[in-house]
Amino acid sequence: MTLEKMVKFCPAIRNALQKGFIDLDDATFDFEDITPVYRGVKMRKDENRPLKRSDFSSQIERFGPERQEAFKNDRGKYSCSCFMTKESLFRNYKSIVREPDRFRYAKGTIRKQNGAIMTGDTDHIHWFLYDGSAPESDFKVE
Repeated sequence: MTLEKMVKFCPAIRNALQKGFIDLDDATFDFEDITPVYRGVKMRKDENRPLKRSDFSSQIERFGPERQEAFKNDRGKYSCSCFMTKESLFRNYKSIVREPDRFRYAKGTIRKQNGAIMTGDTDHIHWFLYDGSAPESDFKVE
């Protein structure tokens, strides 16, 4: 990966790339907007607040950089997971089903200016966010 691409990522991803903990050589940087997509959000059912950037944090951003060594070669821990269907989100994001009073979901659009993506043969999308990105502006809690 070029340095030009590497410096775009948020600090947690950039640090992992520099240390060789993960690679994103097969990530897609240039793509059309992907909409609709769904993201699980930790928010009480009775809570009515705007989405924040932290609602799109990767696991490594939530756990802290001291856990990077434990997540070596696990790119999924560095991504913001989104799904192409609500059903897939509910199937994969068990907290929404187990604790419906504490978790909700947001519907929105993945835009290339906010980060690179990786997809596979499912409707799960790994979204590797850029430093200064604002994905919350393209999503709405449902």
